Amino acid sequence: MNGKNEPCRLCHSEEEDLRFSHILPEFLYKPLRDEKRRYIGLKYAQETGAKRILLQKGIREYLLCGNCEQVLAKYERYAADVLRKLPDMSREPAGRVVHITGVDYTRFKIFQLSLLWRAGVGRQASFHEVNLGPHEEVLRRMILEGDPGAPMAYGCVLMCTQGPKTLSHIIQPPRHLRFSEHHAYDLLLFGMIWIFVVSSHSGQILEKDSFLTKAGTLPVHITRTTSDQYIAALAKQARSMGFV
Repeated sequence: MNGKNEPCRLCHSEEEDLRFSHILPEFLYKPLRDEKRRYIGLKYAQETGAKRILLQKGIREYLLCGNCEQVLAKYERYAADVLRKLPDMSREPAGRVVHITGVDYTRFKIFQLSLLWRAGVGRQASFHEVNLGPHEEVLRRMILEGDPGAPMAYGCVLMCTQGPKTLSHIIQPPRHLRFSEHHAYDLLLFGMIWIFVVSSHSGQILEKDSFLTKAGTLPVHITRTTSDQYIAALAKQARSMGFV
């Protein structure tokens, strides 16, 4: 983990101690909580294997100064409002793209960039597959300067599975993928699959209509995979890794 007295990972300021910052915003954990505000996590140790633990806070570490926490918080509040107002897409047919309009491009895109960047700079084991390399500094500057970039610059494809919203009770840590010869990372958050494309030649991506547009249209793709099939695939992967 980062030390409390290290410079802020976003602005590089050394003027104050770092806050115990969330890697993923706390509102993303809300659907997972029980009546006592707890949720179940898996903790893995080589000696004991995996075990279930009860948690009350999302994954945190010393990461940001107070000012930078507030900078990211304004993007988080806006994104939380957008996500909570999304329509029910559980009955949409496979292959359809649902277009959400009226989304503020800059605020929502920088929120997405901040998720990717924090997963990359965080030193928690859950994010070990994220290696941004030189993209880490580019993302840091974009977030710090409030620059969302072009739609395909570190663009994020949102996908929903068919069927009931059972995925809303699961957070899947990021996994490394290959996406049309580009590097990518997928996460399961807020009942949706988020695929972040990390590439120095994103302008060559053919699926240009898959990303949030500057006009404020957010496409959500309905997959041919059902929620149950997705969960079964996650369980199979967990078994292969010794988690269950």
